[in-house]
Amino acid sequence: MNFELTNNILNEKGLLGPTLEVLNLDANLYSTLLFQPVNAIEYTDQYIRNADRDLASQKFNGFFDISIENNVELAITPEYSCPWSVMEELIAENRLPQESKLWIVGCESIQPQQLRDIINHHDEIVWIYDEEMVQQNLNSNHFFDPVCYLFKTREQETNELISIAIVQFKTHFMGGTPWERDNYIAGQSIYVLENHNQSSRLVTFICSDTLHPNLNIQAGLPQGPPDFIVFPYLRWHFFSFCVFSNKTSKSLLGGAFNVFKHFIHRILSVFCLYLCFVFNFYFEFF
Repeated sequence: MNFELTNNILNEKGLLGPTLEVLNLDANLYSTLLFQPVNAIEYTDQYIRNADRDLASQKFNGFFDISIENNVELAITPEYSCPWSVMEELIAENRLPQESKLWIVGCESIQPQQLRDIINHHDEIVWIYDEEMVQQNLNSNHFFDPVCYLFKTREQETNELISIAIVQFKTHFMGGTPWERDNYIAGQSIYVLENHNQSSRLVTFICSDTLHPNLNIQAGLPQGPPDFIVFPYLRWHFFSFCVFSNKTSKSLLGGAFNVFKHFIHRILSVFCLYLCFVFNFYFEFF
């Protein structure tokens, strides 16, 4: 598990960091729209997705239309939820968040070649993702579990407004069943979002990312200083953080998922205890 500052990547592409309202260091309120879909899912060793494709498309298009109509500062959908066909529609029709707004979209699973095809087909936006990981797995029939950040920023030289899509892959499989362990492709990078000027920082953990052994955080009060060697951007700077965890579950009150939910609460509580000026925004989709 590696933590990467997105501004470093944007700068290498000749782009400025964004100016997201949700990360501003001020006392202003911002609006948030959360989507909690209730759909049947289907899965094989090659994918996990909504069983009713048309219904899912209608629901998600409606959700993003509301996000645009209300110009919300932050819109979020849960893990494995948004069809990639909807993502392609949003990009092709330029139905994307305005400047200073952020969408965190938990997408349906996708195979490496399928993702490469979508990226090649939609060069009207700038894509940031683990290119080496995708290249290494182009012949694989297994899948990524992705979350996609959508926002706008500006070119350094021309100040032109550019749409950005950052695709982050889940780094650790869920417990309780070997299905995901045996069929998903583990990601390596967690992207850390921040504004062009000093701001809060934002990270998203996709469900069982929080179980990754390199996270190196124990649920409980440690006896000494925490070891955040794998959290360089979380240890070396005095920043507030927005920590999101998006997940999917088979039922609203699933016993195993509730146990996991409370476990993650403990992990994030300790995580926040050792960061200065931390905000812990933890949205659960049950």
